[in-house]
Amino acid sequence: MDRQVNCTGCGAVGTVAPCDDIIFQSRGFFQGKSVVKCMKCGCGMLFGPFSGVFFGKPKLIPDESWCQMEQMWQDSALPYISHGSEYAAKGEYNKALNNFNLAIRINPNNAAAYTGRGLAYYQPGNMGKAISDFQKACDMGDEIGCKALKMALESR
Repeated sequence: MDRQVNCTGCGAVGTVAPCDDIIFQSRGFFQGKSVVKCMKCGCGMLFGPFSGVFFGKPKLIPDESWCQMEQMWQDSALPYISHGSEYAAKGEYNKALNNFNLAIRINPNNAAAYTGRGLAYYQPGNMGKAISDFQKACDMGDEIGCKALKMALESR
C-alpha cells in the first residue's frame, strides 16, 4: 500500500510512483535512502531505508546537492531500465512500460531502454509497437534489439 507523502518544500501531498501522472516521482537511491522528486516544486527529498513503502520524515535535499544529483541522473536511465525489466519479468507490463518510458525520456539514445520497452509491448501481443522499438534499438547497434526484431518479424 502506498503511503501519503508531504513535500517539505511546497507542502504538496500525494503518493510516490515511477510515472508522470503523480506528484512524487521515485528517483532511485542515494546512500541507502530513497530519493523522491516533487513534480510540483522540483525539490528532492530523502526517505529512510526503502522496504516497500516510504517512511520517516522526509529530509529536504539542499538545492546545490539536488542539482548535482539531477545532473548525475541525466545520464543514467539504468534504474528505470532495471525496474522495467523486473516488472516485465513479473508480467506487470504497464508498470514496466512506465519505467521504460521514463528511461527513454531521460536518455533517448539508450538502446537497452527501447529493447526493454519492445519486450514489454511484445509479451502482451502489441506487435506493432514492439517491432518499432526493436527496430530503433537495432538501428542504434543493440545486438539484443536486433535479435528481438528478427524474432518478432518471424512470429508475425
